[in-house]
Amino acid sequence: MALDTTGPAGELTITMNGRSVEIATGTSVLEAAKQMGVSIPTLCSYAGVSPYGACRVCIVEVETPRGAELVASCSYPVEDDLVVHTDTDRVRESRRTILELLLAQAPDSPELVEFARGFGVSATPFETENTGRCIMCGLCVNVCDETMGRSAIGIFGRGAARRVTTPFDDARSSAPLGPSTSRRSRIVVCGRTSPTTMPRSLRGRVSIWRIPRHPHASR
Repeated sequence: MALDTTGPAGELTITMNGRSVEIATGTSVLEAAKQMGVSIPTLCSYAGVSPYGACRVCIVEVETPRGAELVASCSYPVEDDLVVHTDTDRVRESRRTILELLLAQAPDSPELVEFARGFGVSATPFETENTGRCIMCGLCVNVCDETMGRSAIGIFGRGAARRVTTPFDDARSSAPLGPSTSRRSRIVVCGRTSPTTMPRSLRGRVSIWRIPRHPHASR
């Protein structure tokens, strides 16, 4: 259905791929694209969770006074008279490089391999530093924090040593059940939202709380 372009209060005019429409203030470029029927690929975006912009697969090109810039569309808010390009040569080439880097990060993920092939990426020229299937997108951490209110896991370390784990790597660690009790429960982590898989560091120490599957979640 076509968007209303009459320009009511609280809406901004943006131009995406040559088409100008009115979009509500506070909308991200990714959400605006969805409303316009424009497809932008993404791995770490999930409904109901604040955008994190970690995977960078959803990059687009926006025109600024400083020239064209690549931004993560999931976390970039619409602005009045914003001009967006979602499928330029620069966007496609940058997305290929991002996918190659992700393949080096998570070489054992069949879901990521399948996803990358859809964009013509079948291998990575970068050195594979890790084994496993986690791309460190942080989605499981954000779901645990925002959706479940637990904050039981986080991303720790730097560089190639970064990993998703519990505080101090304590398998018994978990968040209080609520403000009225100090009783603690076994960690409950969503194993269905991750676009690749549950991080290896959490396997065997968590219970699974099932919520609707991420479109690129492991099966």
